[in-house]
Amino acid sequence: MSVKAQVIVARKLGFTSHQNAVPLLRELILHNESEQAFQDLTLHLQTSPAVLEAKQWKIDRLLPNSSVDIRERDVKLNAEWLSELTESVVCEVTLCLRHGDEELFTECYPLEALAKNEWGGEAMVELLPSFIMPNDPAVDRILKATSDVLRSAGKNEG
Repeated sequence: MSVKAQVIVARKLGFTSHQNAVPLLRELILHNESEQAFQDLTLHLQTSPAVLEAKQWKIDRLLPNSSVDIRERDVKLNAEWLSELTESVVCEVTLCLRHGDEELFTECYPLEALAKNEWGGEAMVELLPSFIMPNDPAVDRILKATSDVLRSAGKNEG
């Protein structure tokens, strides 16, 4: 069988990924490099542990020497599970293509699920501003402490 997947999966995600609708799947293309046509295929996606709800795509047909670009790649992240993480967890994303009971391929991809207060670094640079919390009670405490210091030094608070 010469059916392959071209997949780009996020390397890291966390609760902030859910809050900002960051996609887990950036690219999902199936390539049939054989001379055989396939019909009624099912592509299964799941993670272990369950970072997201399992997802299935029905593929009506995959013609010989052709590709199918799956553009509907939204998957529902498990927000409750992500919000309760206190440290990062190594996960595995599994993609399996089936034709009835026959498995055409299974591919696994690593994924790091981050704790709610962890940032993924360069892999998640666009999410850094989401960690700014101007309404956090700690901000009020810092402002009050700063005001007290200025007042005791004889400076104007305004």
